[in-house]
Amino acid sequence: MMNLKKKVKDILVELASGESISDKEVDYLIQHNASGLIGAIDSLSVSLNKKILTDNFIAAAYYEKGKPDEAILLLKAALNIDDQNDLILKNIGFIFWTQGDRRKAQISLQAVEHKDFMVCDILKKCNK
Repeated sequence: MMNLKKKVKDILVELASGESISDKEVDYLIQHNASGLIGAIDSLSVSLNKKILTDNFIAAAYYEKGKPDEAILLLKAALNIDDQNDLILKNIGFIFWTQGDRRKAQISLQAVEHKDFMVCDILKKCNK
């Protein structure tokens, strides 16, 4: 068995540093509540951009495991660092869209500066 005795912070440091982590480590991270991970990510001695990417990565893992509310918490933490980050705005808008919250999806996706086809398509559907 892999060494899951690693502390959450050690795994987050590896992730924020661009090292790959195993699926088991990802699963281990998302067993924790999002607010605890947000605090741990905030305390890392890495750039703000790396914190945003780490928040986004873990948010994606929560979303894939059927925990969209936890994903939204992490994405909102990333928006607290950079409220104009297109990647984060797209991802949070997409989650709101999949949850059927057209208003929140529209607000998030309209804030995306560089809109791609997916963003434009969802925005068009929000207006119907």
